[in-house]
Amino acid sequence: RIAAMKGLETLTYLSVRASLNTPHFLSREQPSCDVYPNMSNGRKQSHCVQVPNLTGRLAFLETDCSRKAKESISTMRPVHPNIVADSKQYKDFLYFDEELCAQVLGSFLKQLSEKLDSVRCQAGQCLERLLTNRNPRLPFVPNRPILLDALGLAKHHYNRHEGNLVHHQQRVNWSNSADTFPLVMRAVNIDDFFQDIISGIVVSVGGLTESVTKHSTAALLDWVRGVKMIKATARIVKLGNAFLSLFHLHRKNQRVILPLLKTIDKLLSRGCLDDLLRMKNCPFPDSLLSNIKKEAKGCMDIKRLFAIASVSLGLLQVQDEDMVIKDVLPFILALLGHAYPRVRRWTAEQLYVRLLEDGSTIISDQCRLDKALKLLLEVLWDDHLDPPGNVRESRNQLANILGVQLDEKELLVTTTRKLPNSKDGFDCYSSLVHEAKN
Repeated sequence: RIAAMKGLETLTYLSVRASLNTPHFLSREQPSCDVYPNMSNGRKQSHCVQVPNLTGRLAFLETDCSRKAKESISTMRPVHPNIVADSKQYKDFLYFDEELCAQVLGSFLKQLSEKLDSVRCQAGQCLERLLTNRNPRLPFVPNRPILLDALGLAKHHYNRHEGNLVHHQQRVNWSNSADTFPLVMRAVNIDDFFQDIISGIVVSVGGLTESVTKHSTAALLDWVRGVKMIKATARIVKLGNAFLSLFHLHRKNQRVILPLLKTIDKLLSRGCLDDLLRMKNCPFPDSLLSNIKKEAKGCMDIKRLFAIASVSLGLLQVQDEDMVIKDVLPFILALLGHAYPRVRRWTAEQLYVRLLEDGSTIISDQCRLDKALKLLLEVLWDDHLDPPGNVRESRNQLANILGVQLDEKELLVTTTRKLPNSKDGFDCYSSLVHEAKN
């Protein structure tokens, strides 16, 4: 990834320099254009470029395409296969535009949000050079002043020819998670980079390194609390949509799905997503439950199943009681009948704690609540599902107490199917010793 980032930075400079002589590169960002004095002649020289209207661009493209085609015919040299007479295709091949600039910077910001120190360090250095370089100046940067201020680069400029960064304040140590994540979460307010930064910060929040997890979680929680304080509910909705899009993009991908589940669990447990759970006609709870069901189906990873159970328990806070009784609780009870004993025990423990803390919102009858707590406490949930453990039967009793109707397949008590007892000559250590003696 470090090599890829270095290559992407170099390609960005090449594409910007190659486009400097075209009318497309005549400025669309005049208000934020920096004008610096030229030291050689004392005149002021602008490093911005301006973009004409579409008519002017197409006229230039048609003329340039015709000229290049005539040159290739006269010199008997083929035109590049991607450069054709169609002006729209030629435009897409040739120019560094707003969309490409946002994609390049978004990819660097995503890596800057991730968990590896060396990757964050390289991404931060590449962003410093791209955003502060004056020759050539990177055009089409979305909300350039806000981005520079968010990353602490507003007073920096980079001399690419001399290869040094001239800074008027202390330089950021991008490998230090305590410094980097708060800066990155300031840049998340720029809409063009929202999805990229959330995609990276999720991996850090749900990671294993203690310092990275601690500082990334603190930065994300501070941002969410700030958004809730100013009552910007649209931002919370956008955050929920970003989580759902990650489920769709990375289905069954443990590297992303496990941190994503951990991140959602942390936000749910701290009440950061209450607006989404209690908002009328909000599709987030239904979509989230549907996605975790898909992730649970056929999953053999214990850690991911634990995270799925935790998130499903967090959905018990949903304002819609019908959804809790008909969708959320049946899924949790299905986990109590899971084939893995550790998953059953973990789910039972977490459900017991949840009912003990806030069971009155789920079960209004105190007598039924006490029976459910007693059953959860007494049953050995990591015992056999069928006789002699009878865990499945106890789970069905709990469903009756909670007033939850399970599917017939879930209610069915089946005996464990015995596999045929087939042995060969290599299934024990004694056979190996026997072969060695011979």
